[in-house]
Amino acid sequence: MTSRNVLNMLARYLRPHRGTLLLGLIALTFSSASLFAVGLGLSRLTDLVTRERTAVAGLTFDEMALVAFGVLACYALGLFLRDFLMRIVGQKVSFQLRSEVYRNLLTLDPAFYDVNSHSELQARLVADTQEMERLVGQFVPNTIHYTLLFLASGAYAIYLNPDLALIIAACVPVVLAPGAFVTGRLARFAGLRQGSMAKAGSYAAEVLRNLKLIQSYGQGPASGDRYGEMLRQGYDLAARTVRLETALTAMTSFMAYAVLTLIIWYGGRDVLGGAMAPGDLVGFIFYANLTTMAVAGIITQWASLRAAAGAAGRLLELRDEPSKLVRE
Repeated sequence: MTSRNVLNMLARYLRPHRGTLLLGLIALTFSSASLFAVGLGLSRLTDLVTRERTAVAGLTFDEMALVAFGVLACYALGLFLRDFLMRIVGQKVSFQLRSEVYRNLLTLDPAFYDVNSHSELQARLVADTQEMERLVGQFVPNTIHYTLLFLASGAYAIYLNPDLALIIAACVPVVLAPGAFVTGRLARFAGLRQGSMAKAGSYAAEVLRNLKLIQSYGQGPASGDRYGEMLRQGYDLAARTVRLETALTAMTSFMAYAVLTLIIWYGGRDVLGGAMAPGDLVGFIFYANLTTMAVAGIITQWASLRAAAGAAGRLLELRDEPSKLVRE
């Protein structure tokens, strides 16, 4: 099942929860805006300290600090509402899809179960539906959150200093390149790993159900060796996934902080030359950091989204599996 088909199917499950989704998106926008406003406060506080002023925008230093704490409290509240509402929707969608898959499994003919073991199907119902919950409740809202921060922070950074913003714009493709290369492989390895572990779980369940018969033929050690080999295959896939994920995180973090260091160096020269106010540099660094963090977050979430979409696709295939039973 293609990613577009998966998204179309998910849209049908999300449609009954439009009200909750709208409230979640409002909370998401509110939390993102609150985090964005923190940079403005830091810029003004810096101007108060470095320019020896008594007030900025009619607020004293202490009052500005209180406003900053209030904005952070608004961010925390928006974050709570966003996560709560979106995860509730994820739970409801997962419950509905799991119920539909189970009902369809009850209608399938015995030949289907000759090819697909009961334990593997049970593992799919558990593991893949958990990925579905994370897809709706975490990955999608996090991706939207990072995208909003990237657009808003990038636009304001251009407003503050176009030259420094050009440096960021030139470096963004370099930061994105590793993610574009790795995400497809991560999704493929994630699907193979889930399939491998589901088969191992299915095999273990079948052996335990027939343990007396296996022991009577002295096949216990051989069964243990076979199960161990299946686990090793799953471990090899998991290790390859971990290597890619950690390499992606390390490369993205290095590039992000390298860009940040370049910005501090270049902007510091402007401050020393009087071309830029210290408060504007602090604000620019904050928004540049938000921009690079957002880019790194989008890359990470996109890789997770593809893996979760693969799990959702497998569930939808089980739900749509046609029955060959003849109904009277």
